[in-house]
Amino acid sequence: MKIVILGSHGTGKSTLAQRLHGYLLANYSLQVNSVSLVKNKKIKKLKEPIGSLHWEYLPEAPFEALQRGFTMNKETSLESELWIVAHQLEMELRSAPWVADKCLIDILAYARYLFKSEPEFLSIIERIIKKNINYNLVIYLPTGEFPIEDNSLRLMDTNFQKDIDTEILKIMNEMDVSYYTITGSKDERFNAVKEIIDKML
Repeated sequence: MKIVILGSHGTGKSTLAQRLHGYLLANYSLQVNSVSLVKNKKIKKLKEPIGSLHWEYLPEAPFEALQRGFTMNKETSLESELWIVAHQLEMELRSAPWVADKCLIDILAYARYLFKSEPEFLSIIERIIKKNINYNLVIYLPTGEFPIEDNSLRLMDTNFQKDIDTEILKIMNEMDVSYYTITGSKDERFNAVKEIIDKML
């Protein structure tokens, strides 16, 4: 199972995804050699084998790119973006169930914003990304609910944040991605997503 918390920077994705990951680890265990999911000692049969003992939390490819010395944000180079796309794709292709606060959709949104003057480059990465969008649950967090927190990577420009948000919604519409829009306080968001997941699992 692949769960994505999606939205522009500074919308609370990491906070929600990390809390959700902790909840999944504490409440759901997976059996490698079967197709059963165990919750509170009750066994529910799944359609496909999961193949991992625990839920993974995927690290953010842009953070990892920054740690490797790539330029980021409005100074992101073509090389940086190519590495980010390839690394994100590699992580998302893992068979283990995972939760992520960054995915190919929002990476494409940033690429479209930053590389409007590079149509050939965009065409290649869009083809790759569109072919690999395959999530079981997409949670979308809109902008404007919280002030942007400075984490040394994200830009504090609210107009940039809103532009990325618009592009994310556009991409999801183009690709016909089903998603839940979640709003409210941190606790309200977590409880809403937890309820969705409990019904799914």
